Amino acid sequence: NVPVAVRSKLQFPIHVTAPGSIVEYKVESKGYDIGFSIIAEREEGITVVKESERIEAHVAAVKGKFLVGSVPCRLKFTFDNEYSWMREKQVSYRLSITPPSAEVLLAGRRRRAKACRKATEEDLKSARQRLESASSQKTNIESEIAKLEKLIIEQKKSLEVVAKEETWLKTRVDLRVKQQELLDRRLQNGWADEIGENGTT
Repeated sequence: NVPVAVRSKLQFPIHVTAPGSIVEYKVESKGYDIGFSIIAEREEGITVVKESERIEAHVAAVKGKFLVGSVPCRLKFTFDNEYSWMREKQVSYRLSITPPSAEVLLAGRRRRAKACRKATEEDLKSARQRLESASSQKTNIESEIAKLEKLIIEQKKSLEVVAKEETWLKTRVDLRVKQQELLDRRLQNGWADEIGENGTT
């Protein structure tokens, strides 16, 4: 018998390392009921195996069993007497953990391997489809880049031709502007030989 003091809890953890283990328990109390719960703690979180409730283990033994699927797992059994202000409780419990047989372990291992094989096969199919699409896009982009590079080379050549023509035309425009200015002065002021013959400006 284990005492559970007034306004307190008694907890004890059990570690399970073999997947597929069967856990069986039997709880009894003397004279009065007791709060009882079971939780399973794993890396991914906490699972409630048995909700906390007051059990009449003083009337009849409370029994149960459950399967532990994933490991490592820590089972936490809790006897709760926090609701009692007057009475200490006496509880007794029996716990057994039965690991799976070699056949069950092998079957579970093969089942997990098949599930993993299926998942990898689906992922491989998806990856191959994406690879084919990515390769096609890469080829198209490379083709577009080659076209653009060829166009840039051609445009550079055209730019050189236009730049040369622009330089020549600027020179020509400057020359024609100067010629027009000279002709305008001649037309306005006349030529030197005209002044000598007429005696006028």
